[in-house]
Amino acid sequence: MPISTVYRIDFERIGANYDIAPATLTASDPGELAAAIHDYAQRYRPGYLQVDLTRDLLGGQLHQGIGDLLGTFTVSRVQRVTAGELAEQLRQFPAHHEVWVAVPGAPEGYMALTGQPYVGQDPDPHTGDPKHFVVLHTGE
Repeated sequence: MPISTVYRIDFERIGANYDIAPATLTASDPGELAAAIHDYAQRYRPGYLQVDLTRDLLGGQLHQGIGDLLGTFTVSRVQRVTAGELAEQLRQFPAHHEVWVAVPGAPEGYMALTGQPYVGQDPDPHTGDPKHFVVLHTGE
């Protein structure tokens, strides 16, 4: 079974709608990624929709038919980090700064990390997912 990759899709627009939340999608090949983008875009513009990915998988276009451009999007891989890598990255910032995470659905677009981190586990993880991981909380 191929290992899945997590992608973030940022849409310039879909049809006349310019207020499109970024999508976080998982796919193991370009066809699966195009299908996931198609399904997500259908929420904003139901009906016939064609997804054309660039060869390098860095972006693409949405079409309704030949020459009928409905929008464009960019694709970026979401990189997972270990606790050690995160600690190393955070050392570059002053220790008194709070840590926030991007949450596209939140009013400001981000939320503060809160609570005590702990080790989570998945007894039967999907291929490519870890069995043990650090859990951080966001919210009030």
